[in-house]
Amino acid sequence: MKINEILESVKSGKISTVTAKKLLTLYSIEEVENFAKIDINRSKRRGVPEVIFAESKELEDTKKIIKKL
Repeated sequence: MKINEILESVKSGKISTVTAKKLLTLYSIEEVENFAKIDINRSKRRGVPEVIFAESKELEDTKKIIKKL
């Protein structure tokens, strides 16, 4: 669903605000190639920044993730 569709669905009563919030949070997840997904708005929503679990990642992959943050 596009953001406009989500908002219109709430307005018309087709979905609840709780459901809309869940759908909208999907827009804050950004994929870095095929090896990582980062939550770019985590600190705004949770008050805690996103972290990088890099134990099994190559240095170059970790650098790509850092650039997205």
